[in-house]
Amino acid sequence: MSKKEEQKIIDIRRKQPYLGPIRIRYEHKIRKSSSAIHRVIKDAGLVKPCKKKYKVKRDLREVKKKLKLFEKIQIDIKELKDIPQYYPYIIKGFPKYQFTARDVRTGICFISFGYEKSAANMGIFALYLCNHLKKLGVDLSKVEFQSDNGSEFIGAWNRKRGRTIYETIVQSYKAETSQIPPGQCTYNSDVEASHRLIEDEFYDMENYKNKINFLSKAFTYILYFNYLRKFRYKGFKSPIEIFKEINKNINIKKVGHLKPIILDSYIRYLNLKGGYHVHRSDKKLLIRT
Repeated sequence: MSKKEEQKIIDIRRKQPYLGPIRIRYEHKIRKSSSAIHRVIKDAGLVKPCKKKYKVKRDLREVKKKLKLFEKIQIDIKELKDIPQYYPYIIKGFPKYQFTARDVRTGICFISFGYEKSAANMGIFALYLCNHLKKLGVDLSKVEFQSDNGSEFIGAWNRKRGRTIYETIVQSYKAETSQIPPGQCTYNSDVEASHRLIEDEFYDMENYKNKINFLSKAFTYILYFNYLRKFRYKGFKSPIEIFKEINKNINIKKVGHLKPIILDSYIRYLNLKGGYHVHRSDKKLLIRT
């Protein structure tokens, strides 16, 4: 291979570092073998080694550390019927779904429950959470709620216009909504990780006398999760310890005290026939925390 041909390959690689030897060969019509092209790239020091999984995670953690308090909240729904320890309670009439929101920066988690995986229940959960954050003094205009592409968030696949009840409520508080790329659940890794932890440490461990006892134990666990549980990947700190480091104005005693509720019980507050009923002012709110 001539020096001129080698330099051409090097120039292509520097301009388009995402192109491998095979694509360089075909897209730029290089009349040399892909192995020869790879040799040129390697000798020029232009082969970028694949990052190890632990390095990718470490880099992501550094990015998350730069987020502000409640700047990004991941929100999702966990189906509970596939948990053997909890399934008998579903037969007895306990809630089938857990609605979860988790702050990416601190790891603070909020949960509630529902019998249906519906847009109405997600709207109630969003209203309950936004109301709680606003009462704490959080500027919701700087908050982004990130979800997957489920119909409870964005509506049916063939929806042509309008907003879902979830989008309407979140945006009524001046907050933003966003969706992860389809099929990329790792983008919501923080809230997904909380689902696994809660299953292992709560659902697989507890028994309940009745629904009130269930909600009471769920609230006790979420207080433990937010205030006492240490997370290795967060420097062996609890969410509230991270919160203390970056918080200036929000009441630390109330931030993690959102009591879990059964969302279906509040469906009467939503006027589904004539649009979505949201609060009119700071003085009149639908759900008290």
